[in-house]
Amino acid sequence: MPPGRIHNHAINSNLQINREVYTAILRIHVMIHVIHSVIPYILLILFAAGCGIPSSRHDLPMAEGGVLDLTGFEFSPGKTLPLDGEWEFYWKRLLRSADFGTKPWPEKSGLIRVPSSWNGRMVEGKPLDGTGYATYRLTINLKKGTGPLYFRILDMRTAYTLFVNGEKLAANGTVGTSRETSRPRYLPLIANVTPRNGTLELLLHVSNFHHTKGGAFHSIHIGSKNDIHGMRDMSFAFQIFMLGSLLIMALYHMGMYLIRRDDPTPLYLGLFCLIISIRPLVSGEYLLMGLAPKANWNIILKTEYLTLYLGLPVFAMFMNSLFPGEFPGAVLRFILITGAIFSTIVVASPPHVYAQTIEAYKIITLIASVFTVYAVILAYIRKREGANVFLFGTIVLFITVVNEILYDNMMVNTGNFFPFGLFVFVLSQAFLLSLRFSKAFDNIESLSGELDMKNRQLLRVDRIKDEFLANTSHELRTPLTAIIGIAESLLDGAAGSLPERADANLSMIVSSGLRLNSLINDLLDFSRLKNSDITLKLKPVDIRILTDMAIRLTEHLKGNRDIDIVTTVPRDIPLISADEDRVQQVLINLLGNAIKFTESGRIEVSARVRPGKDSDSSILEVSVSDTGIGIPADRLPFIFEPFEQADGSISRIYGGTGIGLSISRALVRLHGGEMDVESEPGRGSAFHFTIPISHSREAMAGPGAKPLPQMEGRDRARTNDGALFCLPSSDGGADMPLVLVIDDDPITLQIVANQLSLHNYIVQTASSGTDALSRIDGGLSPDLVILDVMMPKMSGLDVLRHLRSRHSLADLPVILLTAKGDASDITTGMEAGANDYLAKPFNRAELLARVNTLMRLTSAVAENRKLSGLRKEFELAKKIQLSTLPGMLPVLPGMDIQAAYIPMESIGGDFYDFHVVDDQRVGVLIADVTGHGVPAALIASMLKIVFYILKDFSHLPDQLLTRMNTILTGNIQNQFATAGYVFIDRAAMKLYYSRCGHEPLIIFGKKKGTIRELTPEGRLIGFTRDNKCSLIEAEIEPGDRILLYTDGIIEACDVNHRMFGHDSMYRVIRETGGLSAAWMLKNLTGQVQDWHGVDEQFEDDMTLVVIDIL
Repeated sequence: MPPGRIHNHAINSNLQINREVYTAILRIHVMIHVIHSVIPYILLILFAAGCGIPSSRHDLPMAEGGVLDLTGFEFSPGKTLPLDGEWEFYWKRLLRSADFGTKPWPEKSGLIRVPSSWNGRMVEGKPLDGTGYATYRLTINLKKGTGPLYFRILDMRTAYTLFVNGEKLAANGTVGTSRETSRPRYLPLIANVTPRNGTLELLLHVSNFHHTKGGAFHSIHIGSKNDIHGMRDMSFAFQIFMLGSLLIMALYHMGMYLIRRDDPTPLYLGLFCLIISIRPLVSGEYLLMGLAPKANWNIILKTEYLTLYLGLPVFAMFMNSLFPGEFPGAVLRFILITGAIFSTIVVASPPHVYAQTIEAYKIITLIASVFTVYAVILAYIRKREGANVFLFGTIVLFITVVNEILYDNMMVNTGNFFPFGLFVFVLSQAFLLSLRFSKAFDNIESLSGELDMKNRQLLRVDRIKDEFLANTSHELRTPLTAIIGIAESLLDGAAGSLPERADANLSMIVSSGLRLNSLINDLLDFSRLKNSDITLKLKPVDIRILTDMAIRLTEHLKGNRDIDIVTTVPRDIPLISADEDRVQQVLINLLGNAIKFTESGRIEVSARVRPGKDSDSSILEVSVSDTGIGIPADRLPFIFEPFEQADGSISRIYGGTGIGLSISRALVRLHGGEMDVESEPGRGSAFHFTIPISHSREAMAGPGAKPLPQMEGRDRARTNDGALFCLPSSDGGADMPLVLVIDDDPITLQIVANQLSLHNYIVQTASSGTDALSRIDGGLSPDLVILDVMMPKMSGLDVLRHLRSRHSLADLPVILLTAKGDASDITTGMEAGANDYLAKPFNRAELLARVNTLMRLTSAVAENRKLSGLRKEFELAKKIQLSTLPGMLPVLPGMDIQAAYIPMESIGGDFYDFHVVDDQRVGVLIADVTGHGVPAALIASMLKIVFYILKDFSHLPDQLLTRMNTILTGNIQNQFATAGYVFIDRAAMKLYYSRCGHEPLIIFGKKKGTIRELTPEGRLIGFTRDNKCSLIEAEIEPGDRILLYTDGIIEACDVNHRMFGHDSMYRVIRETGGLSAAWMLKNLTGQVQDWHGVDEQFEDDMTLVVIDIL
């Protein structure tokens, strides 16, 4: 289809180019490209081949009776003359010019036509064979004034010497009278002679004792220097062109075969082109002789013959592979056998023997050509792909092959067209293969489209499966919470005392529910691991603490069995870099597995440091060993496979699904470690796993932590209150807090009511959000609300927003119940105004702990409103405020971190915290809440919770503060807060700072004594939701000191109400530049205290964080 029609078709189809149109365009593009590439070559070949075609004999003189008359011939530019015609022939005589000086002249054997072979010529009544020697003589009469003439002489069979006017002009090999005295050689030559008179006598000695045919096979051309050299150069260029073209095609098609080996057709064509490309080296201009002038004639001749004897079988294999149904197999076998036989004869015999095989092989070649044409015509009739193109190339090759045979046998004088036919044929095959590859490409495109569609369908099915699993687990957890909760409340006496047997049955229900909960978690983890959907939150972790916790959590699994569970992990074991929740999960799985298969004995958890893969690295190996039943050796290779157990009876006797170990090993590998097992049936098993050792000494939760410095004259100690704040028991209901539980699941309502009523709470329930809001509007005043997120009609978040429009965080605490516990769900709930959350299924202790904590805060608010003195309010808020501040400072290599917090008389709203990403990166948050007392302390505690939720954004200060503002705005009533957050990347030697109305960040360069202030833009937190914080990036270097502070330092006033100010602070920073961070911090706070007056109370909190880059 022409391009215009394609374009019109696309327009008529509303430009909807589908795959079929694209394929058609691709095919047309390939055809046009090939045609454009082929036409120049064909024209060049026609021109070059034409150079070898003899000119018309009607206008060129020819030798007659041994004389060539050129007296009337003009050697015009661009014209050469072949010395063709009748030469005098002297058989078995090597005559010289002197032999023709006096009469009688030697008796000639007759006249012989040049070019021709002397084979079959009658001499003395007998036909000549190919061997022998003779003299050819030609007399040339020239026009007077003829200038220098140049001779172009090709090879003779098989040695010659040319004499002109008695002088030797050119020679190839050694002319002799026997095989011993002659030496064959093929090398085209150019020689020149200057006529001294109007006559040239040419004597040509030719001998042949090494070939089946002898004589002057090729014309001798004469002409001017430019014409003869031009003729030689044109032929030479054509030979080079053929060599290069065929070699490139050979490499190209063999390369195609290497890419796609299931189709040998390109290989056969490549080998055929490679073999034929050798022919220009050993025939025609004999290019090999130009590269190696002393090359052996026999080797050259053998190579020339082998290119024919090997080329034809490879060609037949190509044809059979291309058209297997059309090219007869019997013909292929015949060609292969004869090719092998003839090639063996060439390799193993001398030239005069194997040269006799050429005539027979020409017949075989002709037969093969006939069958090739037959096969291609048959393929064309059968409409084989590309047969029309192939037919054209095959017919051209067949015609040139027939012409070559006839021309070589002197039956026609048309010229040598075989190279042209061969090249056209190879191009047609290349075009055919291109069409096949184009079709293969189309098929690949089509299959790729189908595969892509199937893949999308599979992904959709997989996504539906994952969603089904998540939703199913959510739905399973709700009744599971009901089962466990009701059973636990009954065990605790919610329905009064029960018989001992009933208690035992309830205990079994609780145990089974917990096992089912563990199974649900395992299935979810298995699915997430399969989909690579688990992200590790790595930080330095103390394996000893995790081990102790795992033992406590699994202790109950042993029941009444006599099992000792011990740990021998040293207390000074190095910290590991791990996700503590996932490592604890691995430990619990291994301990649970050990307890399950151990009737009595000992289970031990140990750990040791061992060398890592690199010579300078170390890893921690943790082992859990038991004295249980062990694992048979033939099952060890499969023990970590999903749903595999030691044998089929294991699940029947001990229970379980067999995915716990698979999950454990996958989690360990996510950490970069490995897990293996050693076991012996009857003696127990030992599971070992490795975890990388942390290079950080971060001490937020591990050895090496240091307490915050104690400020003189200030109370920095924490309260000694326990983690669980329990309201005192009261017989009267008037003092008992009222808890409103809102959930559409009546079983959950019953669970919460049972558990809270046993701990001095009055519980009222509502089955929907609208019911709960109407009751609150009707006068119900709960002290705390427990609210389910997923409810029909009105969701828990909608109910929460209605509540927050009337009640503050301190007035009415709200706990959200959710079956999902990821950070995004928590963030959504916190943005809506929740105080806390519980993930289903929850246990009784967790529920009571969270309820009691919020009731403690609510009680503090109520007490604050009742008390008239501010001191009492501040003392209550102090307990809340101090609980939000970090108890330990990070200890990181390359950084010295110090901090000081000096409260006002009792309490204020300052807050700071750290998030350690690794030993080179840390984030520091500092904030100042407006106001004082309990409200400020509550907002500071919310800042801590939100900061923990947003720790995934710790490396993006602007986004962290922007999201923090979005969550808190509207939930902190009419109060505000300033905040600054800096993220320090010690490895990149950069820091990033954003702020919300806070003081600038100060960078003091110790080397030059310079002070830089970073002042990015940003409004107060709580002022507006549309608060876009800007970000400033700064370079740091060793020796820099980074300071974050609240305005209490610069606003500290003396007795004359003069502020300490920035200038005084900068002076102290410069004066203390040579001191450590700790001494600088102590010096600055001391000078502020001296300025204010040691015995005077501060009007505002003062917070200062100093970080030295080491």
